Amino acid sequence: MTSAPEGAPIRQAAPPPSLPEDSPVPLDSILIAEWVRDLLVTVSDTTPRSLQASLGPSEIGQRCDRRIAYRLAAAPIVNLSDPTKALVGIGTHGALADGLRRLDPTRYLVEHRVTYRGITGSADLYDRYKHRLIDWKTTSPRRIVRYRTDGVPANYSTQLAIYAQGLIAEGLPVESTALVFIPRDGKLEDIYAWSAAPDQAVADEAIDRYLALDARVAAGAHPADFQPWPSALCPYCPNFAPEAADLAVACPGKKDAP
Repeated sequence: MTSAPEGAPIRQAAPPPSLPEDSPVPLDSILIAEWVRDLLVTVSDTTPRSLQASLGPSEIGQRCDRRIAYRLAAAPIVNLSDPTKALVGIGTHGALADGLRRLDPTRYLVEHRVTYRGITGSADLYDRYKHRLIDWKTTSPRRIVRYRTDGVPANYSTQLAIYAQGLIAEGLPVESTALVFIPRDGKLEDIYAWSAAPDQAVADEAIDRYLALDARVAAGAHPADFQPWPSALCPYCPNFAPEAADLAVACPGKKDAP
């Protein structure tokens, strides 16, 4: 496996493929594909976000107390998901950042580090002319349809609220905020923007909750002591394991529903 820096999640390399003698696919082609998969995993696992030790605004807004507790307790990652979609998102963010800086660096503040009450994150885009904060989200057209009808996930809106307060604390006026959902495999017409006024109460409530959870972990509480929030997001949790027996390191998700 391609080497990774210290602190990166460790994944086991897949065994070399075995092919029937009459396989139409050359062995060299399969080995190259395996090498590229391994390379993409290492690239994903060594991004600044993957190696970040402290929790950012996107994680603080998670509804599951136990998921946050695992991070606060520095529990090892046991659920290493396929990184393909995340890499598409990283690439989209990078392309938009480069393009906006090139178009108008005076108007657009791009990938700007903000801090509010000790919580630091990176605001994707601040429009100095419109006093608008935008956060890009890449997802599937199916989810975009659901967000249009059912609303956006709470952790997304919380993340946006914290970014807005970070900008305001810096002296930048924020009159509106928006989550902009870009389809990974759709068209421009599928883009959906969810907008809201900046809400300090949402940001403060999320940070107050996070600080309370952090205090419990610092006082000796274990992840198993925290209330889970089983949902469809469980498979995306770094500490999700359907057959988990030791709650100190992994959670079975829906099976552990109260």
